This record gives sequence, structure tokens and C-alpha cells, in this order.
Amino acid sequence: MTGSPTVGHLRTEGLPRPMGVGTSTPRLSWRVEAAGPGDTVVGFRVQVGTDEREPADSPPDPESFRASLWDSGDVTSRRTSVDYAGSPLASRDAFWWRVRAIGVDGPGAWSEPAHAELGLLEVSDWSADWITHPDWTSTEPPEACPVLTTAFVTVAGARRARLYVSGLGVYVVDIDGVAVDDAVLEPGTSDYAVRVAARALDVTEVMTAGTHRVTVRLGEGSAHVRETVGRYTKFVGRRRIPAALVQLEVEGQDGSVRRTVSNASWRATLGATRLAHWYGGEDHDARLEPGSADADTEWQQAVVVDTAHTGPRPWWRHAPPVTVHDVLTPVSLTIVAASAQGTSVVADFGVNIAGRPTIALDARVARGTTLTLRPAELVASDGRVDQSSTGTPVFDTYTTRGGGESWHPQFCYHGFRYLGIDGPAELVTIPDAFTFRAEVLRTDDDRVGSFSAGDVRLERLHTLVLRAIESNLFSMPTDCPHREKLGWLEQLHLVFGPLSHAFDVQEHFRDVVTHMVDAQAPDGLVPDIAPELVVFEGGFRSDVNWGAAILEIPWRLYVTYDDTRALVAAWEAGVRYLDHLAGQARGGLFGAGLLDHGLGDWKTLDDSTPRALVAGHGHVRLLETATRAARVLGHAAAADRYAAEATARRRALTQAFVDPDTAVCGSGSQTSYVLALDLGLVEGPLRARSLQQLVTGIESTDHHLTVGEIGLPALLRVLGGAGRHDTIHAMVTQTSGPGYGRMLENGSTALAEAWDDTVRSDSANHFMLGAVGDWLVGDVAGLRQATGSVGWSRVRIAPPLLDDVRRAGASYRSRLGPTSVEWSRSRTRFDVGVELPPGCTATLELPRLPGHEVVEGQRFETAGSSASAFCFVVPPGTWTIATTRAEPQPVNALRNRITAPPTPRSRLHEG
Repeated sequence: MTGSPTVGHLRTEGLPRPMGVGTSTPRLSWRVEAAGPGDTVVGFRVQVGTDEREPADSPPDPESFRASLWDSGDVTSRRTSVDYAGSPLASRDAFWWRVRAIGVDGPGAWSEPAHAELGLLEVSDWSADWITHPDWTSTEPPEACPVLTTAFVTVAGARRARLYVSGLGVYVVDIDGVAVDDAVLEPGTSDYAVRVAARALDVTEVMTAGTHRVTVRLGEGSAHVRETVGRYTKFVGRRRIPAALVQLEVEGQDGSVRRTVSNASWRATLGATRLAHWYGGEDHDARLEPGSADADTEWQQAVVVDTAHTGPRPWWRHAPPVTVHDVLTPVSLTIVAASAQGTSVVADFGVNIAGRPTIALDARVARGTTLTLRPAELVASDGRVDQSSTGTPVFDTYTTRGGGESWHPQFCYHGFRYLGIDGPAELVTIPDAFTFRAEVLRTDDDRVGSFSAGDVRLERLHTLVLRAIESNLFSMPTDCPHREKLGWLEQLHLVFGPLSHAFDVQEHFRDVVTHMVDAQAPDGLVPDIAPELVVFEGGFRSDVNWGAAILEIPWRLYVTYDDTRALVAAWEAGVRYLDHLAGQARGGLFGAGLLDHGLGDWKTLDDSTPRALVAGHGHVRLLETATRAARVLGHAAAADRYAAEATARRRALTQAFVDPDTAVCGSGSQTSYVLALDLGLVEGPLRARSLQQLVTGIESTDHHLTVGEIGLPALLRVLGGAGRHDTIHAMVTQTSGPGYGRMLENGSTALAEAWDDTVRSDSANHFMLGAVGDWLVGDVAGLRQATGSVGWSRVRIAPPLLDDVRRAGASYRSRLGPTSVEWSRSRTRFDVGVELPPGCTATLELPRLPGHEVVEGQRFETAGSSASAFCFVVPPGTWTIATTRAEPQPVNALRNRITAPPTPRSRLHEG
């Protein structure tokens, strides 16, 4: 049975309706939404054109769509993306495009057309200058933040208007006092000496005839971090002062274009934001807003700090913007101090988030009232907020103008669950005059995966991992949303599975690769953080398990999304890094050429693991990844070289760290065993002994985890590969020692940075230990991309038998479409539901329970069923299948059925 395929979710360079595409050959992608039962999609056709009504608010009529720029023709391929290959595109060009899938019975319907528009691709397209307030060009600039503005006239209604804008630090832009976009914390983090993100915004609707004013407010952001008395900071790095680059192009109905650009004709003042510190917080005095009675605004001529031709290059990033994703109301407000002189209240928002506090005050709050807001993850024994895990002191202040108002920080954000509020006695006496909320911030990456389980502990654990990922999903994913806000690289590949299962990061992480390439040192070193906003020392700058991200992340992007672009972009940098490591290892440990530097198994509870074994594990895995990447990219000689080097280093590690008589690995720590087993350093009967020694050691400590973040993924791979999911389950749920179970028992609402989450110096919102999410989805739910598969074209569904887990499920929307599994078991049944998109097949391995020999539901080709599992090959479609066993019959009933002959039906009617 076949069906007519339909497609949707059209994206250009990964974004819906993008206004600032940064390439003339953008990637066009889509999803197959429906294809009917069976695998029916065999090809596609893409058409790209312009609309003579452009810029029309609605897409062109499908009946009159003209492929004036490109028609791919029918392409026999199951791919769901293609790079534009039509008539040349240039800066500002806009186009519509559509696609249809081709099934075995012919083409399906055309999709709804999608729109995209190119940004300013060449530096010469910018006629604007970087400008700022003149005081900010001094050696010791003020703390008050610049405000830049200019007026312009629109003669008649605009046919099309685009605002091209970028900023150094953080910028907020408006036209006539109205925000032109819902993005926050623009332009995001980058290496400001090299590039800074630009955006293109459609402002056609506000360009009515008359005089308008464009205003840009600037904060320091991560581009200019200073030491500020009385405020926490992670580092001092005054790289670039706040500045703006603005180019407004208004096309009239007659086709003429008027440009308003940032230059020395703009006016500048120091605004109401008196401090905007990326770490320490923000101070805002609303009485000093430009134009207010008390502002005493001194407008000056703006100064050009650099030209667009020599300053940081405007760059059209792939990461979606950061926006507000939720608004939380306090679950409690607790008075911790109250007097006529002042009041302190603590608001608990119930969950640990990354975001910003918001306040709304009615007219009863007097002018000149100052509120101090102290965000924190913890509360102390006296009920006040405790900032020991976030850096201290961190606070925002707001001074009212009176008459009713609302406010939130504009130039920084925080990680917090609790908000300490210091203010007037009216906080208690007229509490309804004050409203406090928390806005949850993250990038607009699409959610693509889900997980559920009958074991509430596992569901809560998955939520901890997910919330920590969400809280660090910014332009450059961070380690924590408060104390550091830095792009530590190791977690991005060690936890890539949970990251990419939760969110579509295909395009976003292409930017991560760009930042790593920008950060690479002249000697080939890839530092532990990117962008390298601060230069650390020792292992905090140079560790192979961090720097390996230069190829590990592009490889995972390829395997997950069937996309080689990041691999191509990172390859040369990866080669330079491997050469750098070879130089570091030359004549290394024991003369065997082994690396012996770095941070070891970071956050381990057993620091006995040899550092050289941890570094060697990362080095060999990187060489293996480089070998595979080289083969994909067609670099055969490099592939052979890296494969041989990996073999040699594996042999050296075996000689150095595996005892051939006792099968003990390294120091005998959990990490020592799992790293050796993960690399295959122990083989044959010796491997079985090492594995048993590992499991016995774990069981002897009441299943306590002692691995750090490097050993953790290897532990899950080794034990999972050996079928010891029972051991993993016991380890992640035990509450008798530091670990995930303790976090849950202690009421954590996001994943903590360290196993012992009671250590107050560590973050309570950090996804570094989130690799367990891969086990939850891939093993507990049983949904995992098959080994050797690319782009989720093959999956392996193999749910394990865990005593406390009676059901589980997971879903993932790949480029091919939705993939999901749900299973449940009882004493007599094991039921599984599977959904596979066109172009995807699955190997289904159902546990063979005692007495289960009957298979119900759809029939599939068998694939080597064994004594422990039924194995099937499942094609695309939605299917159900179950194993069952018959209920045992009473002995007497069985005897009667055997000894008494059946009564002929005809005799039942006699007499």
C-alpha cells in the first residue's frame, strides 16, 4: 500500500523565513510529513523563484509560482536537503521556494512556499560606521551605558525597509520607541576581534510617511568585562568597547532607496543604565531616561570608533536568536526581614533557570524607590539567598520614576531559582503594588525529542539534564548561566547525544565550529574554551578531551544530520591540532609518545586514575574520528596515517596501563577500567575478567559512581554494551552517596556540576554530567541510531529488562521525519509500538521473556533471533508488535482435555 507524500517544515540555512542569509548558495531543507504506509519517497523536486509582488506579506499563489531562479528537476534521492544551485544570488536578494516529494506512485503535492532573503554579503555593502559615545573612547570609560540616536524622514509609505544592525557588547534597538524584534542579548558571543553577528530586520510596516527615530542602547556584554568594585566578575577582558553599526535601507514605491547609516552625525548620551556588567548585574535609574525631567540629558556628537572596513567583520550567524521562552510566577514569597527602614523578601520560582527577573510596580510605589534584586540558585539556613554557587555579589538595582512602570535587565542575564528582593517597607504593607516574574531565556532551536518512563526517578533525571541543557543554550552554549558563561568545549561533544536529541542544533553548532576555528592558536592548539574570551593556563587551556571538539563536533553533526559542511570547515584546523598533539606527545610518558597533561577525569570522586590514560583515551578517540572523517572527505592518505597512529597509541596504552596477569586496568578505579575497555585495550578472556572486576567493584560500594565527566560516557558505553543496564540503573538511582539519585533526593531541579551537589562552590545548573541522557533515550527507551548509520537512516530499537521499569518511550524528529518507540510489559506481555519515517529502517530486538513464544501484530523479516531476543527488520511506517505467553491451565483441566475425548456436536442435541 502506498500513499502520496507531503512535505513541510521548510528551512533556509536551518531557519524559518530568515532575513539575513549569509551565503549565496543557501541550503534548503524540509521534512517529509506523511508518506503513507511503507517506504514511498524516492525523490524530490525544488523550485526557487521571485514574486513580482515582492515583498509580499503572503506567499505567491501556488498555481502561478514561477521557478524563475532555479528548478532542480526530479532528483532521485531520499535526501531532505539540497544546496541552492540556480541563478547567482547577491546581497539583499529575496526569493520564495517550494518542494515536493516524489513517491513510487508519482509526485506528491507542492509544499507551501517558504521565503528567505540574503543579508549584506560583502564588507563593501556596508556604508555605516561603528560609533559610540565619545566618553567611551577614553582610557577609563564610564560605567554608564551609551545611547545613540538619529532622526530620519520617510517621504511616502515604504515598499520595503530593512534594518541591518550589529553591535559590540549587547545592543537593544528600537524605532520610535518600539522594539523591532523579540530577540534579546544581541549580537551573542564571538571573537570580537574577528567577527560579530549582524541581523537583518523587516521594518517595512513602521515606515509610514513622516519623521522617525532609530535608537540604539548599548551594554558592555562579554566584549568588555571590567573589574567593578562590589560586583562579581569571572575575568577582566576589555576587548571591545560598546559600539553600534546600523544601516537602514528604505525602498520607496518608486524604487528609490534612502539609507540612514550610523556615522558621526548621530547623537549620543549616557543613558539611565548606569552599569551593565556581564557577570555582576545591572543598575538602572528610570529617572535618568533621556528626555525625562531629571535626566539633564547632554546629547553630544557620536564618534566613529572604527570603520566597517577595518573593524570586526559583520557575520551572518546560523544560531537562532535568544528569546523569552517562558514567564514564571513565584511559587512562594517569603519575608526574611521587615522594618520601617526596609524589607527583604525571597521569591522562589520553583525551578533553576537561565533568564532575567522582571518587576512591575503600580502608581503607589513612590518615585525614587530603589529595589535590589539578588538572583541565586540556593537559599541559606536563615532563608536569605545564597550566591556561593553563582559568584557573589551579583545583583540588579532599579530606581523608579514613579507613576507605574515595569523593568527587566536588558544587557545581562542570570542563572537562578530564587530572587532576593531588598526594598521599602511597602513590599510587605502593600505587596500587591509589586509584581515579580522570571523570564526564561534560550536560543530558538526547535525541540525535536521526548522521553518518558514508568520509573519516575528516570523521568525526573531526564528533566534535570534537559533543564541544564536549556539553561546553557545561548549563541555559544555555555557551561553555566552565571559564574562563568563560557564556551567550555568538552561537554558539547561528550553530551552531544542528549543535546541533539532534545534540540535541532545542526545549524547552531556550525557556529560552534566557526568559534573553535577562530580560537585556534598559531601553534595549532585548540583551547578549552571558544571563543577564547580569557586565556587560562595549564590544563584549563590545553586538554585533548576539550580540544578534540574541533573534529568530534563536526563528526557528530555529520552522523546525526548527514551534513558534511562542518567537517569541511573544520578539517584543516583539525589537522593542525593533531599535528600539535603529535608534537606534545613526542617522547612522552615512558618514551611511548603518550600525552600526559590536562585536567584528567574532571570532577571525578577518585583521582587515582592516571592522567596519561585519560589523555590517551581522548587522543585515540580523536584519531579514530579523524580517520573516519578523512574517509568521508576523501583524504585516503590522511585516513591511513591516523589509523596507524591510533593503533600505535592504543598499543602503548595497553602496555602502560593493563596488567596482563591480573586484568587490572590503570589504578583499578572505575575510570581506569572503563577507559581501557572502551578503547579495546583489554581483549579476549582478559576483557571478561576486567569487566567483572569493574562490576564487582561497583557493587561493593553500593553502586556509587566515582567517574568524572570524561569517564562517564565510557562507563555508559561499556556497561551498556555488555548488557549491564541493571548496574547502570542501580548507579543512577542510588541515594546513599553522591550521584544523580542524591541530586533528585535533595530536590535539584537542574543537573548539578558535581556528583556531590551539596558543595556550594559548584553550579547547580550545569549539563557537563548529562551523558546519562543518552542512556535514558538510547537504552531505557531503546531508541538509538544504528552503528554506521548516517542521518538516522537506520535505527536500533532494543529496550532492556529492568526490574523497576515497566514502560518507556522516546521520540525524535530527524531530517527524514518522526521516529518513535513506546514499549510496556506485564507478566504476560511485552508490547512495542514503532513509528519510522520514509527512508528509515529499524532493527527491533525484543527481549525473549520466559515462555514468550507467540508474536502478535505485524509480521516482519527476522534478523538473527537468539535465545535472549526476538530480532526483526522493521520498514518505514507505524507498527505494533507484542510477545505473549499463554496463561498456565490448572492441572485437572489439562488432564481432562487429554483423557476425555471431545463430544461430537451432533450428540449434544440428542435426548
